[in-house]
Amino acid sequence: MTWAFFNTAAGAASLMGLTLAAVLGVVSWRISRATDKLIVQGRDSTQTLIKEVHAETERTLAGMDSRWQQAWERADQRADERQREMMQAIQALKG
Repeated sequence: MTWAFFNTAAGAASLMGLTLAAVLGVVSWRISRATDKLIVQGRDSTQTLIKEVHAETERTLAGMDSRWQQAWERADQRADERQREMMQAIQALKG
């Protein structure tokens, strides 16, 4: 083995190291890009889901409010009817 062999082997190893570093750099960059895209997609999906849940909650609350309002109105009507009946009964007793 001569120095020329070692020089050739060292040069080949150096080229392989540079190639490996370049390939790993490209792989790392592509993984980073894919991860960034995933993060953005996840954030967008989450925002969309939050908006949908909020809208559904608003619709549900509006429906509940409407039903409560109707229930209170019916209760008020029944109370008014009972009061009229009581007043008629009192008037009949007074006679």
